[in-house]
Amino acid sequence: MVFPLLEFLQTRGIYPEEDIMNSKIELLKNTNMVDFAMDIYRQSHNTEEVPAEMTERRKVVIANLKNLQETAAPIVDFLLDENKVKDLRNDKAYNLKMLQDQYNISQDDIE
Repeated sequence: MVFPLLEFLQTRGIYPEEDIMNSKIELLKNTNMVDFAMDIYRQSHNTEEVPAEMTERRKVVIANLKNLQETAAPIVDFLLDENKVKDLRNDKAYNLKMLQDQYNISQDDIE
């Protein structure tokens, strides 16, 4: 919610551009939007180089993303198969048991 406010303030020119850009970077610092933060840094500092902490944060985010993709792969594969999805019912307990028994998808995978 804060980012659109910063965008608005930037277009109005109320605050120095550098302050707005630094605020954007600070806002994005602990998010997974690392590439966006890096782009803002490059733009505001007129360079192609970014701080090492941003590069390291990107590595962590990419590793987490890959891990999540691997964890979610069984359920995604299931959901992409129309014939398998037709086996689902309006019964949560049945669906969980069916996913566990027939497709080796655990409740942890679903969560």
